Amino acid sequence: MLTAPAVPELGAPAVGAPIARRAVICCPTSLVGNWEAEARKFLKGRLRVLALCEASREEAAAAVGRFLGPRGDQVLVVSYETFRIHAPRFVKAGAPDLLICDEAHRLKNDQTLTNRALAALPCPARVLLSGTPLQNQLGEFFAMVDFTNPGVLGSLASFRKRYEAPILAGREPGAEPDVAAKGAARAAELSATVNEFILRRTNALLSAHL
Repeated sequence: MLTAPAVPELGAPAVGAPIARRAVICCPTSLVGNWEAEARKFLKGRLRVLALCEASREEAAAAVGRFLGPRGDQVLVVSYETFRIHAPRFVKAGAPDLLICDEAHRLKNDQTLTNRALAALPCPARVLLSGTPLQNQLGEFFAMVDFTNPGVLGSLASFRKRYEAPILAGREPGAEPDVAAKGAARAAELSATVNEFILRRTNALLSAHL
């Protein structure tokens, strides 16, 4: 599992103040019911939860309106497809301040409509959850990191020049020692940067709890 929470410059919250007052959980349609059940199980009614996936366009629009209203639900579980269709409705006052994306490897391409819609959400904190490692696809890895922490790795062009090109060159069979050393150094530098906001958990650790 890989999580990548953003590091918003919000300052320390007041004592007793919630870090997030309204949250959106985006996931595949098949997982909306699972997330709703887990949210109700662990929140135990302390927060109002609304699940939304296979509703008509009119029903979904009304539900989003209720969620964003002054007395709306505090947690919205929504499928990626439904969110993408109704994304413009979220760009308003009262928008959520926490976004959680499950199966987030689907955001590996920052040119998709879903990725663009989620990136446009005016949300100060973002968390990505994925069980799919992105060990060798550095371009996809950049897209996910840049989604949660825009600009932390620079532009895509600068990322490719500083990290991707030397790392891939250093991994080539028969790479010269200096090329391999430069690639390893850039890989270590990249790891040091992203490990500030990425949490990795392996099956060995999780198996005791599943």
